[in-house]
Amino acid sequence: MPPSAKKWLRPRYFIGFTALFHLILLAGFLLSGGCDRLWDYFAPASIPEERSVQNGDVKHLDGRPLVTLYGDTPAMGRAYGRLLAASIRKQVDAFRDAPAKSDGNAAVAENFEKGFPPGIREELQALVKASGVSYADLLRFNLGMESGPPAPSAAFAVDERRTTDRNPILGWKRSFADFGNRPGPMLFHMRRIGKIAYMALSPPGFVGVLAGMNAHGLAIAITPGRLEKRLDGGTPLPLIVREMLENAKTIEAAMHMLGERQAPRTASVTFMDRRGRTAVAEVSPFMTRFRYVDRQTLAVTDRFVTRGFEDPDPAQGRGADALEKAVASKRLFDADALKKLLKTVLPDRRAVRSLVFEPATLRLHMSESPDEPYRLVDAGERFRAFGRSR
Repeated sequence: MPPSAKKWLRPRYFIGFTALFHLILLAGFLLSGGCDRLWDYFAPASIPEERSVQNGDVKHLDGRPLVTLYGDTPAMGRAYGRLLAASIRKQVDAFRDAPAKSDGNAAVAENFEKGFPPGIREELQALVKASGVSYADLLRFNLGMESGPPAPSAAFAVDERRTTDRNPILGWKRSFADFGNRPGPMLFHMRRIGKIAYMALSPPGFVGVLAGMNAHGLAIAITPGRLEKRLDGGTPLPLIVREMLENAKTIEAAMHMLGERQAPRTASVTFMDRRGRTAVAEVSPFMTRFRYVDRQTLAVTDRFVTRGFEDPDPAQGRGADALEKAVASKRLFDADALKKLLKTVLPDRRAVRSLVFEPATLRLHMSESPDEPYRLVDAGERFRAFGRSR
């Protein structure tokens, strides 16, 4: 080997070339967005800091975030992305790695977009620009419920005749494992111009509603059903629920809107208004049927509906027997008793969240893990402070 070649094999030259090679790799990683990924990894996004931007802010209630967004849909999308960019990126990444991730393709996503209510596409586009996620990834995330298996979930409604304080209550519990559990759902207060304000629990980046209550005391909760029947198109049910909360003051108005839309999959939708009236809709891609429930209590899970429909599915999920016994019993409930009952449903599930709505007083109770105590949120105070919008 010639002396000139041996020179480059000396330790100091070898170390220099190795360092240069790694610097080139690092530069490529940073230029391809790796800096944001590193920041997301080392800076936990589960509890975003308190801050304000145009058309939105994040406040802490007992250490947990309450995200307020207002304005038209593009303005709300921009504020959403700016406030929760790191959380949204983490949530979308977690959804991509979740066992029940969406298998939708671009053609299917386009079919769903045709059924979006007015303004939703513009909100998603603004959210993408502000948060840095891709539109395709965010769209698949928002359509995840339409293509995956039903998430373990339950709802239990009690009218004033079975409550200790004559205050009707609606409880709802759901596993969010299908969305990925990092950073997990947050409480949102949405005030779109010309629409009714509402509060809902949603994962960051999600623009639909799985369960929520508006400023007129209308509470709505989705319990996904089995997936034997599904359409690759229509209007995603969470977007229909958002549309109902933003426009309906009564159960009748909400049910009319639901009947005008075609939902892509089977589900049960539970309604309660501030007078304590309860209704349930069994939704499928081919028909929607409604029942007013005048039996004082109503139990709904992802496997069956009781006291609302004939022919309940006998394949009851774990914990459903506790709901059945509560329906059959003569006991009285208050919010605390309903919280204890919900703890017996889906007891060993990870990523479970619970909400208890009090439509008459516009209050809600929220628990973000099976072992975490419920926190009281006075939604009425927030609605009054910022206006009901309509």
